[in-house]
Amino acid sequence: MEKSTITEKTVKPLALKYAVFFFGIPMAFIYFTVYWLMPKLDKWGVHGMVSANLCITGPLVLMFAAAIIAYRLEGNPMTWEAFRKRCRLGRTGGRLWLWTLGLLVFSFLAEQAMGFTTDIMLKIKFFQPPDFLPEMLDPRIDPSTLTDFMGVPLEGAWWILPMFVGILFFNIFGEELWWRGYILPRQELAHGRYTWIFHGLLWTLFHFFWKWDLLVLLPTCLALSFVAQKTKSTWPGIVVHFILNGLALIPLTMGILGKL
Repeated sequence: MEKSTITEKTVKPLALKYAVFFFGIPMAFIYFTVYWLMPKLDKWGVHGMVSANLCITGPLVLMFAAAIIAYRLEGNPMTWEAFRKRCRLGRTGGRLWLWTLGLLVFSFLAEQAMGFTTDIMLKIKFFQPPDFLPEMLDPRIDPSTLTDFMGVPLEGAWWILPMFVGILFFNIFGEELWWRGYILPRQELAHGRYTWIFHGLLWTLFHFFWKWDLLVLLPTCLALSFVAQKTKSTWPGIVVHFILNGLALIPLTMGILGKL
């Protein structure tokens, strides 16, 4: 069996100027796919379901792959034990679950409290979502009123649920393995105790493709970064990220049941 060779020397410090690159490339790529490629696909008659998955889920799949490739390029062995250690996916315990619960409560309350900023930013033309954006992703539309999902009628379409769970998988693990698993430990070697501030601000700016929500996301991005650094674990981010983004399963299920 190949032994783990992960050491402090394996993980190299990531200075701010390089971190901007590591955060900026995924942000720019998703911005490009959403604001340039998606309307092109719509113009060419590509179905909204295909277009949205290609332009939004596609980059997240690439981030998931990038985390694994970057891990390997560090010279780490392709074993679960080594990968788990490098990406901070260790055992969980009571203290870690308390941090996770606190992060979840804080994030939920913070997003509710900051919700008014989205309404303000939506009044500014620059921050308004494009008209071609699927209704599911349009902040101006109440998700509880949705009757279709990316151009597909919801009622009776149970296959949408496993597909959405698949999207969630790459959304959560693509981001968490890349940001908290691979990048955060490297930033800690460069910024020490203040890493969570740099990391949280850069992660907030990564969401520029949802620019109307930047201020709403800021407290959660900072808090999640703080907890990830404090606990030296990626699990709190995975759990909280999944719960917050997974709330969309509720209106989807109601729509499938025809209860909307």
